[in-house]
This record gives sequence, C-alpha cells and structure tokens, in this order.
Amino acid sequence: MRVARYLMLMLLATAVMVGTVAPVSANTELTPGSRLVFPYMDISSGRETFLMITNSGTLYVPLHVEFYSQSCLRTDRRIDLTSKDIAAIQVSTQTDTSALPGVAGNQFQQNVAGIGWVDVDVRLPVGCTSSSNLAGCQSVEYNGLMGVAVVIDIAQDWAFAYPAAASQGSAGAGFTTTTTFVGGDSVVVPSGVIVSRNPQGFATNWSGTYETYPSTHMIPAFFAEDACTAISPTLKAFISLVGPADAWRKEGPGAPLGTGTILVQVNNSAPYDGDENANSVNAEAHHVNGRLCTVFGNQIAARTLYHDPPGYASFDIIPGAFGTSKNAVGWLELSSSAAVPTASTNGPGPNPSFSTLLGFDNSTRPRGFVGILFEIQQGDFLSFTGGVTGSVNTGDVVRSWADPASSIAWSCFGTESLNGRVPPTLSQGAFNSNAPSCRDESPPFNAVPPTWICDHAQTVNGGQGVNGFCVPG
Repeated sequence: MRVARYLMLMLLATAVMVGTVAPVSANTELTPGSRLVFPYMDISSGRETFLMITNSGTLYVPLHVEFYSQSCLRTDRRIDLTSKDIAAIQVSTQTDTSALPGVAGNQFQQNVAGIGWVDVDVRLPVGCTSSSNLAGCQSVEYNGLMGVAVVIDIAQDWAFAYPAAASQGSAGAGFTTTTTFVGGDSVVVPSGVIVSRNPQGFATNWSGTYETYPSTHMIPAFFAEDACTAISPTLKAFISLVGPADAWRKEGPGAPLGTGTILVQVNNSAPYDGDENANSVNAEAHHVNGRLCTVFGNQIAARTLYHDPPGYASFDIIPGAFGTSKNAVGWLELSSSAAVPTASTNGPGPNPSFSTLLGFDNSTRPRGFVGILFEIQQGDFLSFTGGVTGSVNTGDVVRSWADPASSIAWSCFGTESLNGRVPPTLSQGAFNSNAPSCRDESPPFNAVPPTWICDHAQTVNGGQGVNGFCVPG
C-alpha cells in the first residue's frame, strides 16, 4: 500500500528548499508491536500529516486504523500491508476537518478543526461482518509493526517527524497464521486472537492481552518558549497527550471512548528547570494539546524570564552562540490519574460485555497515555562557513519517555528460541501478572538477543525482578 508517496516527497522537498529543518529527536531502540498509537496528527489549514507504517515481517497484514478527534469522534479505515511493505498514509485523504472538530472553552485543548490522534492494530478479516473497515473484526498478535508520523506546514515553513508508540500483543493460544483471500488472491495472515469485538468496536471476549501504556511520562528536555502574550512569538512549544483504549483486557485498540470524556488527567505534576526547581501543573481533557503556556499557564516560565523573577523557577541557559537569543531549558514529569473501566457500567464507553467470565480485567489502575512535545522556531539565527549568516524556520519533536513502573509490559519477546521459555496458559495467570512470560514469535520474529527482565518496577539500586534482581532474558 503506497498512498500519495510522490506528494509527500514533493512537500518535504519544498520544505527543505525554503529553509525548513526537520530533525527527529526520539528513542533510538524502539520495538515493533501489534499496535501503534500516534499521539498527534494535524490536517488543519495549511498543514498535512503522513503516517508511515511498516510491516517488518513477511505476512500479509490487514490494519485497522482509527482516527480520533479531540473529542473522540471516530473514523475507521482499513489499510493492508504486504510482506516487508510500507504505507505512506496521507491523513487528509482518509478523514477531513469536519470529522475532527475543535474544542471551544477548554484551555487544555485547541479550538482548531483538523487535530487528533490515531490508533492502529492488526485485525483478522475473517468471520466478521465489517471486513471493509475491520471495525468489528478480531485483533490478532503480530509484533512486526513500526511507524513514523510526519507533520508539515508549508505556509509557516516547518516540518517534524516522530515515532509511533508501539505495544506488543500476546494471543492466549500463541502466534498462529491462516490462509484467506483478499481481492481474489490467496494470502497468509496472522490469526492468533487477542480480543474479539462487536460491529461497534466494543470488546466482547479477551483471549490474550497487550502491553499497557505508562501512566507516568517524562519529557527529557524542552526550550522555554516565548510568552503566550507575545505579538509575534519566534519560539513556540506544543504538547500533545492522549489516553488510548486500555488493552490489558479492558477496552481494546480502536474502541469507542465516549465523547468529551476525560482520558488524560495530569494532577500535581512537575516541570523542572536546570536548577532542579519545580512548580506544580494540572491539565485534564479528552486529548490534552496546545502550547505549554496555554495548557500549563505561567507555571512554566517564558524564556525571557529565565533570570528567576519572583514566582518563577530559573532555567539553565544554552549560550547565545547558538543564536541571537539565549534559550532556557527545562524538563517535565507528568502523571495521569484518569481511571480505566472496572465494570460494564463505567468507563468512557460502557460495555455490557465487560465480565471476568469473558476474560475482562476488573482491576483498578490509572489509564496509560502517550505524548509528544514539539517546538517551532521562526527565524532561527544560524552562522555558516565563511562568515555567511541567515535564518531558517525549524521544527523539532521529542517523544515522551516512560516510567516503566507505571505500565504492564514485558521486554523479552522472541528470546525463547535461545532459552526455551514458553508462556503459561491463561488459567495459570499469565495475564494477571505484572511480569508476563516470554513467548514464541517465530516465524518471523525469532533470533532476538536476550534482554533484561526486571518486572518493569526496578530501581537503580535493585528491584522487583526475578528474586529481587534484574536478570538476563
């Protein structure tokens, strides 16, 4: 599947020619999964977003792509990937601004149409009545998806890219395949079922699970921006936080999440400056997004206030050699307390099928979330070889880093080909543990080197891994 590849290349080439720099600041060791979440897309006036989704494996992979608005209106699409394929999805061809309305009267969201986020997972196009968009089809295990989003603004002359947040899936019966027909052709697709659902997208039966996303995140660095009151700001910092459907046997990827419900609830979290000072910030919304100075108010000082006036923390300073203006820096630690459903009558989208008899998990925990912070620098001063000077517009982005103790995850997929481990059965509690066993992913995802297993709750000086220690996988 290749959508508007030439248009995307043309837009990127145009951006480069007019001076835009679009580096990627992100994790360098990301892991493919059965699910991808893109926490920000933007097709508002003058902007376009492309989703590059890659199949790193050899099977035919039908994808369910769910576009969510800021208030959680949903648009379903089906995108199919062949072996080793990559899709360049031009978002404006799959949905439009009428399906992505802005939100008025809420400082934690933008009253701008065209902004939203995306949830992608692998589905089985067999035995369901909605095979055209896969909305009611079963989700299956296939830990081979990778993804990158590219956001472009031609009018303002900037662009940035960021990696999707992947979540690995585990089918209760293990990784399996089946043969089906697509467009008259016989193809082999993954078939190990994780969750079944009804035509409306609600989960009806869990036979496996996904890693959850963490409920505590850190933005490792940001440049303090110009004040929101500045008439012509040259540096603007934006944040986007989304709380996707919980897929540890609760809601499932792409599920209905209500309209306007609170999915991210950041309370008493901290922005830190270069001198380890912190303030307290709060934000809650269906999709928290906007400039830092709008979302968090004056709790994050503008860069012109780096000299520590009363009521503001100070910031470390990047020397002026990097431009005509000095840049103050800081970082964020954000925790969300938004809850996940524990019964059929609660949650953002009440589900009558919610029952432990059908594999649902009724435990209480915070909803995990995914986030990015991106910054736009207008007229950034640069000095070139030979004494030539000039200015460019730049866009850069940082994906949030997770606190591993705030999620249910595992890091040893594929290692059992080296040590022979197999997952316990569902009845033995494999999906009720915070340390799921390694499982077989071969073919096509075998021969992965061992990794360290620490139950994702370890500390620097020791932890809660095997016998209290992290051990090689």
